[in-house]
Amino acid sequence: MLHDQPDRRSEPRLRSLLGASLRFRHTATITDCLIRDITANGARIAVDETIPLSAVFEITIPHLDDVRHARLVWRHGDWVGVAFEASEPEGSVVPIEVARELRATKAENAALQARIAALEAMA
Repeated sequence: MLHDQPDRRSEPRLRSLLGASLRFRHTATITDCLIRDITANGARIAVDETIPLSAVFEITIPHLDDVRHARLVWRHGDWVGVAFEASEPEGSVVPIEVARELRATKAENAALQARIAALEAMA
């Protein structure tokens, strides 16, 4: 990390050693990482520099039982700076695969409920 740059954080960072995973939107790709510094507004994470990162992704932090939406701010080698963003609003766009799976699950559920009702009527 560059040490001659002024610290622009709005609050002090807390050093950490938290295991986490990155999930990239609209894909099933998950990558492990290590959170080295964290604030309420962002984090500095360590992730192999050969791993391509999208501009936005989710960070899952199991130790804190937390999932955050993040935006890539900077990257220098294995170090990545992210800003946490507000969660997606209700009714946001979902990938078509998820919508299809949900539709199929609802249809299967309706068929099972009809089967249960028919079996109960026979009893």
